[in-house]
Amino acid sequence: MWGVFFASGLFHVAIDVSSGIDAKHSGAIPFFLIQPVGLIVEDLVNTIASSLGRNPGRTPSITERFIGAVWFGLWMAWTAPAYLYPVLNSKGPDDAGVVPISVIRLFSSLVAVK
Repeated sequence: MWGVFFASGLFHVAIDVSSGIDAKHSGAIPFFLIQPVGLIVEDLVNTIASSLGRNPGRTPSITERFIGAVWFGLWMAWTAPAYLYPVLNSKGPDDAGVVPISVIRLFSSLVAVK
């Protein structure tokens, strides 16, 4: 399992380098190597729930789905910045940013007093 995530990390480091991000500053390897920890935590929770009487074959309830969505959101909020911040902070001399169109700049030019 770890090998697949490590390979994904290496692939994303290559993408970062081709985008102008120094390989030392890419957060891809730490991000992808921490993901199996999240899967292990999920498996532990499911194992504990099964030992408490939850049937693993049944469809999850709305409450279980909500808890899963909250877990996923918290996990991504904790792990994603390590990968995304270097990408968002990298700018080359001709780089207008990650998204080359700024809605704020467009709006401010429309309402600017001349």
